[in-house]
Amino acid sequence: MVTWQSLSKQAEQLSWREIAPQGYRQRLALIWQLVRSLLEGTMAAYADARTKAQAKTGLPIALFPAELPFTWEQAMTQDLTSEAV
Repeated sequence: MVTWQSLSKQAEQLSWREIAPQGYRQRLALIWQLVRSLLEGTMAAYADARTKAQAKTGLPIALFPAELPFTWEQAMTQDLTSEAV
């Protein structure tokens, strides 16, 4: 209860102009963390898919690009149905 009262008094003294940038910075840091995690996961998944494609086809691994050969947007919008491939 004492902690709550203390926090309430502190909150009353802070204006929204002081609080808003803190929240913005925290959300921005979280977004960047998620983007980095997504990119790392995408690169790991591509490396795995490259290895599996080589094993499945028997083609030399060098024929498959070492780096992701398309952008994130292209990967998300590419139609991968059997008719389109």
